[in-house]
Order: sequence, then structure tokens, then C-alpha cells
Amino acid sequence: MSKEASGLRPEDLSRAIPISEAVARYHRSLASGALPEFSSQLRYQRKKSWLDVAVPSLLKGENPEALCKSWSDRADELLKEAFDHCFSGEIALFALGKLGARELNLSSDVDLLIIAKEERPEDLPALRKFQKLLSEVTPESFVFRVDFDLRPGGRMGPLIPTVDHFVDYYGNYGETWERMAFVRLRAIAGSDQVQKKVLDFSARFSFRKHLDYSLFEELKLMRRKIHAEHWKRSEGDSYDLKLGVGGIRDVELFFHALQVIHGGKDASLRTASTSQAAHLLSEKQLLPKEDATFLVQHYWDLRALENFVQAKEDHQTHQISKNEPHLPMDLQKKLDGLDSDLKRTDAIVATLLGEAPKAPSNQDIRVLFEEQKLEEHLQEILAIPLLSRHKERDEQTRRSFLQKFLKVAKEQNADVTLALDQLKDFLKAVRAKSTFFDLLLREEHLLREIAWLFGHSRYLGRLLCFRPELLDSFIFRNQDLKTEDLEVLLEGLAEKKLLNEIIEGSRFLKTHDVPSMTQALTESADSIVIALMEALKKEYPSEASILALGKWGAEETGFRSDLDMIFVHPGNPQETDLRFAKRVISRLTDSHRGGSIYPVDLRLRPSGKAGPLVISWAELQDYL
Repeated sequence: MSKEASGLRPEDLSRAIPISEAVARYHRSLASGALPEFSSQLRYQRKKSWLDVAVPSLLKGENPEALCKSWSDRADELLKEAFDHCFSGEIALFALGKLGARELNLSSDVDLLIIAKEERPEDLPALRKFQKLLSEVTPESFVFRVDFDLRPGGRMGPLIPTVDHFVDYYGNYGETWERMAFVRLRAIAGSDQVQKKVLDFSARFSFRKHLDYSLFEELKLMRRKIHAEHWKRSEGDSYDLKLGVGGIRDVELFFHALQVIHGGKDASLRTASTSQAAHLLSEKQLLPKEDATFLVQHYWDLRALENFVQAKEDHQTHQISKNEPHLPMDLQKKLDGLDSDLKRTDAIVATLLGEAPKAPSNQDIRVLFEEQKLEEHLQEILAIPLLSRHKERDEQTRRSFLQKFLKVAKEQNADVTLALDQLKDFLKAVRAKSTFFDLLLREEHLLREIAWLFGHSRYLGRLLCFRPELLDSFIFRNQDLKTEDLEVLLEGLAEKKLLNEIIEGSRFLKTHDVPSMTQALTESADSIVIALMEALKKEYPSEASILALGKWGAEETGFRSDLDMIFVHPGNPQETDLRFAKRVISRLTDSHRGGSIYPVDLRLRPSGKAGPLVISWAELQDYL
């Protein structure tokens, strides 16, 4: 690879290669050039740009702010190219998190949000193409790991919300942590009209004119929860640069909290840049200049160390050993002084966000954690705004419901903390309507079903929390899948799988009858695959069928089972049979609101991965 191809001096590459396996791998790969396909071109450009930032991070560690800005700008260009290749019309792409602030680190997930003016059938296939272009790991590596979870409804919400859905969801149900996240919302590509509507609303959502006095307690609770969950990662001979006390997340949360508190009245504070936020807060005497200067320097010291450890393997890690080898002198100095800097940061952040929880002793940890979690969940449930015209009356109904729910959960020997945790998320999803509490108090069997599920299984409870519309089908054990629209059918099949897992999982928790559970899950998989095949054969006529193997073939399908299969044909498979098989696989494995329908494993076919996708019965018999 020439100097012009990488922008790096050969001597710098020679020094970086022994430190970083990723640098060595990408250097070799670039030497062969890029293939003509669009995805190959994206991956080639990504590796080239990554090396331009990674090598200085490994050898010098200097000016991490400029390096992160350069990497963010190149990420914008690659994402815009991919977005314009896949989408058109009234739809826009937004960045959040580090990319939203133009402070992207070397191996971070890229937090993205895609919003359309209105629902369109062509957008979901385009999204799948976009995700594949960016995230699929090929022999030429990948472009970015993308995360779309910061959307209305989170992981189980619509993959592409409309502007109206975005405004309605966050206007009525947005939480404090989401207000913090949208401080860094930034448009990258797409419709100017959609961009303006989303950005205008997000500014009103994050920066409110009137001070919310509950905000301070919620912010303190956010910090306590972060450190209560991650305190152990900074023990021993390593630092957690991101989630440790006094780390990157603490500094970000501190600045964003001050911006959200004061930014409603002073629009000049609305910046995504960490350095700019510190400067403005200091200039307006909202933060002592000495503290602002220290925090910004500490923040970028942490980011320099973070870039170093991520440049070694191109992996998303935030852990650095206290005895890290190969550190350049400037970074070694930062690491040597990290203990005192983390403590000073903790002291500053605590003035606004409260003290981080101390690491408990082994003998007290279980009791302390359970008591703290129980109280937190109760307070968070009571803090959810009620959708009611009679607040006082319906608040009493909610409290009566909570009392009954706790009593039932204890009678069922449930994990009460788990039950409340999942109930909280479920109530947020159903928007805490007062009629819901009335219903469950009247229909005790429904309350018992929900308490049982939430108190005995986090996995099954999550399914219902993220997809509350499944509640009716769960209670009445029915579902209608009659439709000619393939996209609607696919969503229905994904929902059918989740619903059957909830039903059979709930039954299993009571009966412990494994054969009945696996038989029912197998029958569910059978019916889903058959329905999909019948729908696809209307577009791709084929005589191919599927031979089920593994746990599916043995009628022992479990909750996380993939489907081992072979496509077989009574005669000689044709091109249309191959297209049919490919489409079955892609439709089963594509992302839907609840994730993919099933993972698929084709390795058990003759010749393994290298063999033909569809084989004749005669070939299979000869092989066997």
C-alpha cells in the first residue's frame, strides 16, 4: 500500500503493526485494492480511514478530539453513501451518541435513527439492505456495527417510525435518559423537511422552558443505577474507562444534565460537543472555570486511552489494564494519574448527580441490592404519569393495584424485584392508562397471569414488555394470520413465534413438562415455516420442500433453537428453486420488530457450507 493510499508514513505503519493485529490485517487487505461492488468499496474506504486514525492513536495518543472528529466526519460520508444507495423520498437518517457529537471512537457501535414522513412498504426492504451493507461481516471486514435501539419503543418499536409517531411517543412518554440522549441528536442525510421537524421537536423535548423539579432525583437515580450495575468492572488490575466511577459516562451525564436543566431558557447551551458545552457552562458561570477545564481535559484523556485499546483489535472495549504494554509516553502519564483524576471527577459530578454507590461487601450485597431495587421500582412505577381525567381517584386505583400485585407475586413465590422491574416497563409500554388498573383489579385471573410471568422469567416477561399488544392474544390464545400482504404476514409470523413462546413458557413454569413444551414449540415452528413457504411459492413457484433436522427434526425445539434444515427437490433443482430457498432463508432471518423469526443453520446439508443450497432427493440418498 502506497503512502498516498493510506495517508500514513511507512515508518509509522511499521511501528504500529506489532502493536495492533487489526492494523496489520487492514494494511494487508488494502494492498490488494477494492472489488468493484458497492459494499466492497465501502469496506475499503472504511479500513483506509480507520488506519488514518488508529495509527496515531497507537503511537502518540495526542489530540484525541481532532482524531475523533476526523473519524466522525468520515463515518458521516460512508453512512450517507450507504443511505442514499438504499433510500429515497421523504425519509431521513440521524445520529446519536458519540457520532451525534462528532466524537466517535475507533470501534464504537454507531447509534442511528431513521424516520420517515409516513409509512411506506418499500422502506423495510431498504432498511434490511442498509443494515446488511453496513454490518455484515464479509472477507473484506465490515463498515459499522449499527444500533437502532434509540427509537420510539426501543428494540420492539417500529424499525422506521414516522414523524408523527416520533413526536407522539416522546411527547407523551419520553423518559429522562432519552432527554439526555437527544442532546446529541444530529441529522446526517435524507429529507430536509423530515430533518427539520424531528430536530425542532427533539430540541423542545430535551430543553424545556420550565424546570421539572423531579428531574434532579431522576438524574441521581440514573447515575446510581449505572454504577450499581457496573461497579465490579473497575475492580482488580484494570479500569473501566466508560462506565467506571468518574469515567466517560459520568462526565457526559454531568454536562448533559446541566445543559438540559438550563438549555430551555438559554438556547446557546444546546450543543452536542463536550468541549463546547464545558466552555459555554463556564462562560455563563454555571460551572466553575477550573472544574470545566479539568473535566474536559480528563474526558479527552479517557478518550485517548479508549482509542488506544480499541485500535489494537478494532473491538468495542473500554477496559484498560493498569499495566498496559506499548503505551506511548504521553498516554502512560495519563494512565499513571488516572486514580486521582477519577476521584476528582467523582467529587465534581456528585455535587449535581449525587454520590455513586459504594461497592458493597460480599455478605451484604444480596440484601442491599434487593431492598434498593424494590424501593426504586416502586417509586419509578408511581412516577409514571397517569393518563386520566380524575387523577386523585385513579392514583388510588393504581396504588390498590400495586398492593394486590405485590401480594399475588409473594403468594406465587415469585422474584418480587424482578416482577416489579418488568411491571414498570410494561406499564410504560401500555402508557399507564387508568382503565388498565381497573381491569386487572376486576379480573384477578389476568393479574395473576401477568404477575406469574413477570415474577418467574425475565426472558418471557421482556417479550410481553416490548410487545404489549401481544397481551390480548396471550390471554385469549388466538391470532389471525390471514393476509395477502407478505410484509404484514412476516410481522405476524414473528409475532406468532413470540406469542407461542410466552404461552408455552408460562405453562412450562407451572408444569415443568419438557416434552409437551418442546412439542408445542416444534408445532409452532412447523406452522410458521409452512405459512411462509406457501406465501413465497406464489411469487417463486417451486417443488422444493424442507427436511427438518436437529432439535427441530426431533420435535424438541427450544426457546432459542435455530432451525437445522435441508432444501430438497423431487427432480433436478432449477434457478427458481434456488431463489425460493434464498428467499425463505432471508425472510426467516431478517430483522422484524421482535428480531428475526428464526436463526437458520444449513451446515448439515451434503458438503456443508460449500454444497448447493437445494439438492435432489436422489443426491441426498446417494450421499447418505
